[in-house]
Amino acid sequence: MKRRSEYWQIAVPTPLRKLFDYLPPQDMALAPAPTPGIRVQAPFGARKLVAVLLGASDVTEVPASRLKAVAAVLDQEPVFNTELLALLKWAAGYYHFPIGEVCQ
Repeated sequence: MKRRSEYWQIAVPTPLRKLFDYLPPQDMALAPAPTPGIRVQAPFGARKLVAVLLGASDVTEVPASRLKAVAAVLDQEPVFNTELLALLKWAAGYYHFPIGEVCQ
C-alpha cells in the first residue's frame, strides 16, 4: 500500500528546541492523522521515547528516506486539549524551553 504524503510533527522530550517530522505508523499509513495532543512512541536514536503529536503537514524539509515511522500511538483521545497545547507552546516560547520537555 502506498503511504500518504503526510508527516507528523512530534515534540520529542529532548533539549533540542524544535519539532521532529515522522511518518505515521504502518497501520495508520492511509488514515488521517489523529488529533494533536496524543502521546506516541517515537524512535529517537537508539531509544524509543514517549512524545506528543503537535500537528501534521504535507511538507517536510527532511528527505523522506531519512524519516522514521512512529512506533505506536499510545492514546485514543488527546492527553492535552487544544487550550492546554496552546498554553504549553506559549510557555515553551516565552521561557525559551524545548517544547518536548514542556509537554513531558
